[in-house]
Amino acid sequence: MKKLIYVLLIGIFTLSFTNNIQATSFAGAEISYVNLGGSLYQVTLTFYRDCSAISAPTTINVNFACSSNPVYNFTATLNQYGTAEEITNACPQFSTSCSGGNNGAYGIQKYTYQANVTLPPCDSWTMYYYSGSRNPSTTITGTANWYIPAELNNLVVFNSSPTFNSPMIPIAKLNQLNRLDYGCGLDPDGDSLAYSLYAPYSIGPTPLGTVVYNSPYSATNFLPSSTPIILNPTTGILSFTPTQVLNTIIGIKVEQWRNINGVMTIVGANYRDLMLIVKTANSSSPVLSGIDTTLSHTYSPNDTIYEINKCFIGNPIVFSINGYDADVYNPAYTGSAEVFNISWNAGISDASFTPHYNATDSAYAEFYWLPSMDNFSAKNFFTATIKDSSCDNNLSNSYNYSINITDNYVSIGNDTTICFGEVLSVNAISNNSYDNYTWSIDGTAYTSSSVDSVVLRPSLLSPGVHTLKLETQGGNNSSLCNNTQEINITVIDIHTSGAFSDTSYCSNLPFTFDAGVGTTYVWQNNLGYAIGMDKYFTPTESGVYRLIVQNQSCISYDTFEVNIITSPPSFSFGNDTTIANNASITLSMPSGYSDYLWSNGSTNNTLVIDNSFNWINTIIGTITENVICTSTDTIMVYIGNVGIVGAQQANIKVFPNPIYDVLNINIPMLNSKASLELYNINGKLLLSAEFFTKEYILKNLDKLAPGNYFLKLFVNGDEEDYSIIKK
Repeated sequence: MKKLIYVLLIGIFTLSFTNNIQATSFAGAEISYVNLGGSLYQVTLTFYRDCSAISAPTTINVNFACSSNPVYNFTATLNQYGTAEEITNACPQFSTSCSGGNNGAYGIQKYTYQANVTLPPCDSWTMYYYSGSRNPSTTITGTANWYIPAELNNLVVFNSSPTFNSPMIPIAKLNQLNRLDYGCGLDPDGDSLAYSLYAPYSIGPTPLGTVVYNSPYSATNFLPSSTPIILNPTTGILSFTPTQVLNTIIGIKVEQWRNINGVMTIVGANYRDLMLIVKTANSSSPVLSGIDTTLSHTYSPNDTIYEINKCFIGNPIVFSINGYDADVYNPAYTGSAEVFNISWNAGISDASFTPHYNATDSAYAEFYWLPSMDNFSAKNFFTATIKDSSCDNNLSNSYNYSINITDNYVSIGNDTTICFGEVLSVNAISNNSYDNYTWSIDGTAYTSSSVDSVVLRPSLLSPGVHTLKLETQGGNNSSLCNNTQEINITVIDIHTSGAFSDTSYCSNLPFTFDAGVGTTYVWQNNLGYAIGMDKYFTPTESGVYRLIVQNQSCISYDTFEVNIITSPPSFSFGNDTTIANNASITLSMPSGYSDYLWSNGSTNNTLVIDNSFNWINTIIGTITENVICTSTDTIMVYIGNVGIVGAQQANIKVFPNPIYDVLNINIPMLNSKASLELYNINGKLLLSAEFFTKEYILKNLDKLAPGNYFLKLFVNGDEEDYSIIKK
């Protein structure tokens, strides 16, 4: 009980010694905090002072209360940080009450107070400051007191509050669409921010009371407007079109949400309690275009798109934002309303925003961003503000620009390497369903192009590098972006399993197996013993063999059977020969075999050649054994007195033999016309000629194909026959 009384006494003591900012100097306030590590926090109170009222203090006392553990409660003194800053943005021709002007121009100063405090873990910290009466307001009852809090849950996480894009915006323009930026940039902890309107507090923390709005006004209807009063819950941009000159009170609440163990939890909240004055404007407010992807750099009222969907395809997003002011520019007047500046809040941290021609009547900005995979689920938006130099107060408007990165992830895997002969299956993995899948290999469409997977067989994948390409199309689903994916498939060349069929061959015709591409080779017999390690292998006996080939990471196995059949022995008829017209010759093949065949159709193992044959014959003898094995010999037999008698009587010379391109014929005893005929081995007449000279040259024989030819000479009534060989 004593402990509880002690705590209550401390609380009463603290409240009674708070340094108050007096009466009508109050125009607005907000509290923020930054975690400096562990439980140490830097706390900042931003106070907005009406310069026509009394001065602000140099120190203030802020209270800290943990409702779940009151023993932590304390009060800290915050000292003024820096100097007061005027935020009413008056043009150079006017001086406000903040700078001692006598023209009555409204002026607001921003004061900053800071201190470092230790905040033990607590799920319900409230840091708050309060003081006396507000400035008079048209929309609330009486002047009321004011109370500004900030909330923090640092029980399980450390947290810093977000930084507001701009200070208090004290002035709105009558009968003009006002777009005021009460939002924050990126939250330092990546928290999701939610904005809402609230009725500012007049007392707290216990009991907690709010200002009372005069009917028909309220926290969400704080002034008469010809357009709906809208606070964007994501960006904090407040828009309205006031229809009456007045003073009003606005409350903006910013909640910080974080995913803690799968549950979205509020880890902090900040409040902005602000006075807003609606004044008659002597000029038009400047405006910003929507997203100009054509990069025209020229304002168009048709550019009204402020949110776009983009596919993640690895290309940058580039567009311009163009400024415009309807007022007439007068370069001689430094306060000409049409001269304006464009800025942004750096809401997308890895993007660039580059203003061009600021402080002119044609300013624009270029946005450049290359999104990453992390941007799929994040909120990607930023705020841009345009401010002119109108008098007596500068006019400004803020716009939110959103970029939704479509999460249409499609993957067909990475580059891969397979062995020649393998079958490769490729699947398209996506978090969406597409109407169309178009597959191609090396630029050629694949037949199975309407499914999300393909099977690539060896007929499509020869050794080498191939490119597999997938193109997806959303079809009727316009929210899906077309996508293209490519991978390279490297096929390692290697002996294909099953390439060798069972083989039979004759013993007199050895067969050599070629293992093809590889780096190592092992030939095994049917017992598994290695009998060869070269690329080539010639079996010496029948049996089952196994080949193991390795090339890089690929290993191939091949098992085959060899049947070596015994062949008939080889035989020879001897050299080509000539027999007389009335003679004969007997040709014989080895005996003991059942299958003989001569070129004239005879099936005996012997053949008698006499003048019943043509005058010249090619005789072929063949022995066949076990169906596939044969032995063969060939002899040429000439029949008749070939080139003997006549040549001796006439001393005829025919040379050279073999011939190449010419044949010389020398007939010393020639006493009349001579003629010749040249035949091929089949007895076909190729050419003939007559001549009267003893020496004759038969030319152009180089056109004859190599082989055996026969020459007939008709000299002095006799016929002379010669066998000629053409090389």
